[in-house]
Amino acid sequence: MEEEKLTAFLEGLTESLLKELPDNPVQHAHSYCAHLLENEKQAGRSSGSKSRSIMAVPPAYLKAFFDSAKAINSHIRPQDTIKAIIRETCSLLRCERATLFTFDGRLNALLVLQSVGKQSSLIRVVPGEGIAGTVFKEGEPLRIPDAYEDPRFDQSHDKETDFKTKSILAVPVMEYSATEGDAKTIGVLQAINKLGGEGEDQAFTSLDELLLENLAQYAGIAVRNAEMYRVVEQRELQSRALLEVINSLKPDLGTQSVIISITTCAKRLVNAQRSSVYLLDQPNDALWTVATDTGQEIRIGREQGLAGACAKCGEIVNVPDAYEDERFDQSIDKSGGDRFRTKSVLCLPIKDERGAVLGVIQMINREEEGILGAFHWLSENNKTIGVFDEEDVNLMETFCSFVGQRLQHSELTAPCGQGTPKLREAEKAWLEPKPVKHAKDRRSSLHDTVIEEAPEEEG
Repeated sequence: MEEEKLTAFLEGLTESLLKELPDNPVQHAHSYCAHLLENEKQAGRSSGSKSRSIMAVPPAYLKAFFDSAKAINSHIRPQDTIKAIIRETCSLLRCERATLFTFDGRLNALLVLQSVGKQSSLIRVVPGEGIAGTVFKEGEPLRIPDAYEDPRFDQSHDKETDFKTKSILAVPVMEYSATEGDAKTIGVLQAINKLGGEGEDQAFTSLDELLLENLAQYAGIAVRNAEMYRVVEQRELQSRALLEVINSLKPDLGTQSVIISITTCAKRLVNAQRSSVYLLDQPNDALWTVATDTGQEIRIGREQGLAGACAKCGEIVNVPDAYEDERFDQSIDKSGGDRFRTKSVLCLPIKDERGAVLGVIQMINREEEGILGAFHWLSENNKTIGVFDEEDVNLMETFCSFVGQRLQHSELTAPCGQGTPKLREAEKAWLEPKPVKHAKDRRSSLHDTVIEEAPEEEG
């Protein structure tokens, strides 16, 4: 009977939250309880019967639930939000571990954001596969008393981490639309190994399922708020970086500093692994790089590769998988010697005020971090390669417009008769060693990453 009362109460509360979509869900829940209790008291007084107050539900359950909901929604930063969801899930359900999967549309996969306990690697799950994948695809909870008896359970993660999964409770994390009135699954919240009173293993109950389903509603709101916060924070950082590089492209900067600054900023703006600036050498019908992240000099034909295709048509070239595009020159990867593999490529033309192509900026391998980027424990090996999206393209178009204005009057693209001696001069200057000002840390400004030109001696 108590479980039925709790079910009815939580279902009513959830319906109220979805209908009202309050800015403060916890405060709304408290008001809902007070309103419900007052209605029951009035009904009891008018009928003369004994009130079936919601307070008849064991207070420990309600208090623990609202305490967990409050803890989850008290954070806005992604790190703190995810940690709170995991911590409160383990506390509320008395389980050994908990895992939160969120869906990444660009990768078409569920990603583990954080788990209690040691993690050896980033886990990706295809929708429809495994326990979490099944819950995500079907949108229904799964309660499994013995994981190894279920064919959908992937035992490989246990073997990698030397952990034994016994019981599992997994529920979908939903996002509700205030305008369309429908819901979509954005992740899966999973509890692992229910603990009994003395710490012994037990199976999850229907009450556990009910509590976790409702806690997942709060988790969904918290995750989306945290993601919005991360996006706003990232855009602010991008705007600052864009403004910083614009200010750094001053006429008195030398050739090498200008190009290094352009290359470094372009990479940072869209989280690319590598970036290159190709300049157009019209007399020799070629493209050549002035500076790259790897220190390599690359000269290609004007229409060669993806950068050449971009220079030829003067349009953006955005390729999600370079090896699936016949224009991509695979020899560059093979000649590098560092086992680097190009996947996603974004090329944008650099144009002057008249629209003539001066060169190409090429970005390689967007590091797909999403909300994962907030976690310091993600190593370089754990980061996944995504594709460059419309937002990346718009940002880089703005960047290229400023770069074009700067390069239009630069010695790198200025015509100097046959053989373009200015171009040769810049090429030579790039290869000569220069004093380098090293950045103290990755948080330093772009000015700290610009190579300083050797000052002329006073004569």
